[in-house]
Amino acid sequence: DDDEWFDEEDDGEGDDDGFFRRRGVLPELFDRATVECVLQEWFRNVSQLPTGVRMAVEMGLISSAQLVRFMTMNTRPTVARQVSRLLPSEPARAFVGRMMGDAGFVYKLAIEQAITIGAALKFEAAVRGDKLGKEWDLAATNIATLVAGNAAVVWALSPNRTFGSPAQFKWQRILHSLPNHIFDASGPNRQYTTATRALGFVNKGVQLAAAGAVIGAVSAAASSLCVARRKAADAAFEPSVPVPDFNTSVGANALFLGVSGNVRYQMLAGADRWIYGNLATLQLSMVSTGVLRFLNNRVGEPTRQAFL
Repeated sequence: DDDEWFDEEDDGEGDDDGFFRRRGVLPELFDRATVECVLQEWFRNVSQLPTGVRMAVEMGLISSAQLVRFMTMNTRPTVARQVSRLLPSEPARAFVGRMMGDAGFVYKLAIEQAITIGAALKFEAAVRGDKLGKEWDLAATNIATLVAGNAAVVWALSPNRTFGSPAQFKWQRILHSLPNHIFDASGPNRQYTTATRALGFVNKGVQLAAAGAVIGAVSAAASSLCVARRKAADAAFEPSVPVPDFNTSVGANALFLGVSGNVRYQMLAGADRWIYGNLATLQLSMVSTGVLRFLNNRVGEPTRQAFL
């Protein structure tokens, strides 16, 4: 597992292509002996694991790589551990599951938010010009809308390895068995077929469309309140950037997240899986995913404006 995330010293064998070299894909190991070795490295045993993770280990459903990611977050005083312990049980379970599914989840979320905020600030400054200072509340509302939408897409389409999630109804079990994105890796407890991947794609589109509708409704209400407050003080006030009406805001954000966001981030998830599985160094993988996410933002922003 260390080889997967940390660059090893060159052993002198084979060709070295420098910073841009590649390596073979490392398989996930689910055998009990390897998992026990991981626990010994962390001075833990199976009985000390949380109930859901312990059941997954005993049933052979968790790989050594996933267990390393869980132990890295859960046994050290990190920000991720603090966040997971402050959240309610279900969001905490989902957060831990995403950390186990993708060790770079927090980094990817952070870089996505940084790109989104930077691009939104640049756009607001360009379109509002000298009025940006006077219309800061409208600009802040638009930026918050983009931040919320971006967080929803990244959260929904990140690989998730939750264990022991309660499912009272059959439809809940079916949805829980679907991949978070169409390129998600199969495992002992999740054998994805073409049909389940297609159904997962549709399911995520519906989820993101619903999230976009809610975000659009809140954004429209907040923007209308800002304009009404301004007009109460100055009846002649008109925003330099037209404020979309309620129906336009709801529909545009639903389409943007459910269609454009779903398609673009599904493809990005597949690219990420290849990058982190094939590039030789963690630094190169992080730079590569950062560049792809920046380009993805450049494609997505015109689409959002067109929907609006």
